[in-house]
Amino acid sequence: MITAAPNTTKIQEMQIVDINARLPLIESIVGDLSRHWAEILETRATLERAEAKAREDNATYREQDHVEDVIDNLNRLVDRVNSYIREVESLGGTVQEYKRGVVTFPMRRDGRTVLASWRRGEPCVGFFHELHECFSHRKSL
Repeated sequence: MITAAPNTTKIQEMQIVDINARLPLIESIVGDLSRHWAEILETRATLERAEAKAREDNATYREQDHVEDVIDNLNRLVDRVNSYIREVESLGGTVQEYKRGVVTFPMRRDGRTVLASWRRGEPCVGFFHELHECFSHRKSL
């Protein structure tokens, strides 16, 4: 599983009410991100098969062109996913897991910075974890 490291270089702590107000938009963005991530995984598998076929002794130009087309498609998908990540970041969040759609937001709790944790499908932010922890360590707010 690929996860993103929390962006701790410039932490701007958020209030839960502000995070929850942004969730409808974030839910939409993360839904698109998760769908495109699944397409990336499928396209990578297609690329591996196409490259193996193109390496065969009797590979045709058509098969080599197919590999180039798949690479172009993969690059477009990666660009889309990166744009979704930037969009979430512009709203104060950091995408932690693409497949499950986990996003964290820096917030203040008991005098320290922690990460509010939200997963696609949850109606609001109801969990947090320490900066050095991950989704599996979430605690109720």
